[in-house]
Amino acid sequence: MLNETRNIIIENIGLAWVYASPKCRQYLNEALKGFAQHEREQEAGLDKLAAYVMEEDDQPTETKSFGNTKKAAILAALKKRVYGVTRHTLLRESGATPLSLPKHLQDLRADGYDIICKRQGKKTPVYKLVG
Repeated sequence: MLNETRNIIIENIGLAWVYASPKCRQYLNEALKGFAQHEREQEAGLDKLAAYVMEEDDQPTETKSFGNTKKAAILAALKKRVYGVTRHTLLRESGATPLSLPKHLQDLRADGYDIICKRQGKKTPVYKLVG
């Protein structure tokens, strides 16, 4: 809407300027200054956004360290396999209890790891780390 209005004003500026009263010319000048200011603000905002995005790209990605915990063992078991891992394998390799495994997986998902659970025709679910 703003661009369309600006274009109409610029297209008809010659006629408007010739036939306009002094008060109308003043309003026209203010409108044109407003459009120019708006465009400068937009450009400044885009520059700030680009600087922010580039700044974030330069920062190294941090991997969360869980130390020597059961959650770290579950994550290691998921990371070293390209295929899905059963619940029993995760329990065996991490030493976690069957009741604590869902909580550890939930914590890993909350920390940003994308873990999917597939049950396609299988009785035991298969967990896989995506990405």
